[in-house]
Amino acid sequence: VLFFAHYCKMCHQANIPYKKMAYSFDPQEVQFTRLETSVMTSQQLRNLGISRVPFLQLYRNGICVASFSTRWRLEKQLRETLQACQDRSVSDWVAFCNQFDNEIEMNKKARQRLRAEASNLTPKENEERPLVRTLTTELQLLQAIDDSSNPTSNTMTVVMFHSHFEQSSYRAQHQYRKIAEYYFDETVGNFSMTRMEVSVLSDDTLQGLGIQKFPHIQVYKDGKCAASFSIPQSFVFSKIVHNSLCSIQDRTVSQWQDFWALHKKDVATIGEFLDDIRQRTKYH
Repeated sequence: VLFFAHYCKMCHQANIPYKKMAYSFDPQEVQFTRLETSVMTSQQLRNLGISRVPFLQLYRNGICVASFSTRWRLEKQLRETLQACQDRSVSDWVAFCNQFDNEIEMNKKARQRLRAEASNLTPKENEERPLVRTLTTELQLLQAIDDSSNPTSNTMTVVMFHSHFEQSSYRAQHQYRKIAEYYFDETVGNFSMTRMEVSVLSDDTLQGLGIQKFPHIQVYKDGKCAASFSIPQSFVFSKIVHNSLCSIQDRTVSQWQDFWALHKKDVATIGEFLDDIRQRTKYH
């Protein structure tokens, strides 16, 4: 299993030899999988012994038999580890399991906790488990925005538009995930955190949404854009987003009425453009 993060440049580089190796092995003997770390909390990752990305874990017969961070030498490290596993005899495996009994048991307990947490979720909650949901189409963007119109959930949708070509976006994604962890507890704030890589959107769509620089944050409440701002300087990203979300969630009903009245024109402009997307994608 290769644990990786979208914001990590090293992870993108590691994916190339990892995919190459996946094609060179018989899938009946070795299965290659990847997991994007935003679907797990920091505590869950720590419990599994994952301290950084990219990170590799090898499992044999349901037991973790290798766990290590990898940087520039992924292919060499992984091939050597796989070869060592394949060369061990039954007696070698017994000795290995005895030697690393504590580490194997800790990993086993961490996976049992993950299963227990997952089993306590309804199917719908299980789908929404990721701290930060990745949007890949205009349709998914519309669905995320419409989630903020649900009166029963009272959830506001936060969208971070980022670019793989912007260095500031890489750093911001890590900070954005930390913010999502904070607001994952509904007693702190009821926000649905999402992100979208801008290469999947046309220039007209970006212009219509008022997005010019990256990363760009938009917050939607009741299906309407309640905030839209860019933060090119990564060192102030976390502070500005935190302050904005705190300010938004602390508004009273009368303050919201004043806000909508004050920004009526800007809100209507984005709203009209979203309606155009709905018509174009036939989303209702």
